[in-house]
Amino acid sequence: MNSTISQRKIYTIVLVTIYIAFMFVKFTFGELTPDEILFTNDSEIDTSNVIYIWFNFIFSFLYRIGKFFLPLINITFIFYLFNRLYLKEVIQKKSLSKNVLLLLFILPSVIYFTSAYLRDIYVYILTLVLTFNSNVFRSWKKVFLILILIFFLRIELFLVLVLSLGVDYILTYKKRPFIFVNRFTIPIIILCSWLILIGLFSFDFIWEFTDFFISRYEISKPYYGIMQVSITKANVISGSLLNWFAFYVPFLFKKITAPFDYFILLDSIIICFLFIRFFIKFKSSEFKINKLYRLCFYTFMISFFIALPESLPETMFRHRMAYIPFLIYLNYGKLTTINLKLN
Repeated sequence: MNSTISQRKIYTIVLVTIYIAFMFVKFTFGELTPDEILFTNDSEIDTSNVIYIWFNFIFSFLYRIGKFFLPLINITFIFYLFNRLYLKEVIQKKSLSKNVLLLLFILPSVIYFTSAYLRDIYVYILTLVLTFNSNVFRSWKKVFLILILIFFLRIELFLVLVLSLGVDYILTYKKRPFIFVNRFTIPIIILCSWLILIGLFSFDFIWEFTDFFISRYEISKPYYGIMQVSITKANVISGSLLNWFAFYVPFLFKKITAPFDYFILLDSIIICFLFIRFFIKFKSSEFKINKLYRLCFYTFMISFFIALPESLPETMFRHRMAYIPFLIYLNYGKLTTINLKLN
C-alpha cells in the first residue's frame, strides 16, 4: 500500500510539473487563441447566447486578476480529481487501471485545455467523471446532475447523451439488449447511420438546417468538411464518414505551421490509435451486460452526426474533447467489475 501511495505522489508531482511548465510555455509563446480572446475581452460578446455572455463575464474577470489565475485553479482541481480517482478507483475498488488513469490526464489536449480560457476542459471533466467514477453511474441523481451541468456547458452533448440513454432504454429488455453487436456488425451499423443521413437530407428543412450550421462553423469560406469542398448534399453525404474520423483526429489533416501544432498532432496520433483499436477490440460480451459500455457506444456512434457541420481542425479539436472519455472507456474501461444499477 505504501509503495502504491508513493507511486501516486510521484505521478502527481511529475504531472503537475508538466502542466505548470506547459502553462508558462503557452502564455510565453502562444498567448491566447482567437476563441480565448473572444471570451476574455472586456466587451460583451455579440450574441444572443446567454451562456456565451456568462462565460465571457467570468473568464474576462479572472483574466484581469491575472492570466495564470484560472489555469492554476484548473490544475489544482485536475489533480484533486486525479488523486481521488487514483485512491478510490485504482487502489480501493480496482475498477480502473493505473495506466488508463494516466492516459486520461496525460493527453496533450487535456494539458492544453487546462491552461485555456475555454469551457472544453470542464466538459471533458464531466464526461470523465460520468464514465470512470464508478459511483456516479450507480445513481440517477448523480447522472442527472452531470447532465444538467453539461446542458449549460455544451447543449449538443446533453442531447446526445439523452438520446443515447433513450436508445438504450428502447433496445433493452430485462437488462439485456435485444440487438447483437460485435466488431463485424459495427460496419453495418455505420452503414445504416449513413443511410439514415441520406434519408434525413431528403427533407428540405433538415438539409437547410444542416447547411445553416455548416455555414455557421465556416463563416469566412463557403466550404464543407476537413477536405474543404463546396457545400452540396452530395459532398456532405460522401464526406461524412471521413469528417467523423477527422473530428477525432483533426490535426492529422492540418498543415503544421506552429510549434504548438506538433504537440496537438501527438494528441491526434494517440486518439487515432484508440479510434482504430475500438473497432478491432470491441467487447460484445460487455455490450450485453454493461449499460455504461452501451451508453459510450451509442454516444460514439451518434457523434457521427455531431461531426457533420465541422470544418476547421481547431474547432474539431475543441468540440471532440467531450467524446474522448467515451472512446477511452470503450477501449480500456474495467467494465465487469462495476455493478451498474441504472437499469
